[in-house]
Amino acid sequence: MLLFDQTKALEKALGEEATRVIADAFEKTDAAIRDQQNTVRNALASELATKADVERIEGSIAKLNLMLKLLIGLAVAAIALFSPNLAALIKLAH
Repeated sequence: MLLFDQTKALEKALGEEATRVIADAFEKTDAAIRDQQNTVRNALASELATKADVERIEGSIAKLNLMLKLLIGLAVAAIALFSPNLAALIKLAH
């Protein structure tokens, strides 16, 4: 956008009609730039994770963490219960 002083300087140098054409070109360019900025801003905003998205993912991670601990515990219990070596060690301990 041209400032008032810039517009008056152009009018003095080029005339009123030429200045109007230049000012219109600047206005259209500014509007196009603003539209493009809004488009990019909206596209970027749509790609951002919201707080709800992050909380949902954290909840899923917590569930997976619990399930992994449970699975490890069950594996250790299965090994302990069905291992012949453990049974022999228990017999020796009595």
